[in-house]
Amino acid sequence: MNTRSLTGLSLIVGPILTVLCWIIFYGTTSWNPTESTANIANMGAEADMARILLTLATVGTLLSVIGVAGLKRIMSDGAGNHFALAGLLVFTLGVAIGTGESALILGSADAFNAGEGAAAESLYFASQAIGSMGWSILFLGFGIIGYAILVQKNFNPIIAILTIVIGVFGFFMAAFSYDSEILAIGYVGHALLFAVIGACILRSSD
Repeated sequence: MNTRSLTGLSLIVGPILTVLCWIIFYGTTSWNPTESTANIANMGAEADMARILLTLATVGTLLSVIGVAGLKRIMSDGAGNHFALAGLLVFTLGVAIGTGESALILGSADAFNAGEGAAAESLYFASQAIGSMGWSILFLGFGIIGYAILVQKNFNPIIAILTIVIGVFGFFMAAFSYDSEILAIGYVGHALLFAVIGACILRSSD
């Protein structure tokens, strides 16, 4: 497998795996952004499944970073190189911070099962604060990557523009309205656009 193939596959599999695992997690725990007490109790009841899903989601985000790093390498000789590097750094920072959300959620579930209700609640609210910060930074990096693509013109400009739009939308929604269901547009949109970019890279590597 060459670099382009690894990059393409990582961009397809990683984001889709992440979003899919979070969707299943929300469904399994009957997640309601306005019901913290119920969320904590449901996470405690499904602690083992939550651990599996959020671990897989984390693997997905790491694959996304590998894919973005490969994309930056592909763009290293073009006009968008510096923007691609900036996008990679910001995106990676967002992933690093956002990983803390999963850890705190699992800690909240474990604390609830141990009868530590106050600790569970504190960890839960901390997870939401860190998740908001992590995803907003991730989306900012995603938007910068879109701008790099637009400058370099190595993919269809429609892909670049949509990537910028989803990045800006996701940044503001995650930062200021993290509990909004509309943010799902950003989650799904970024996964689909990464998959399209990954597919284009795979096709060009044949």
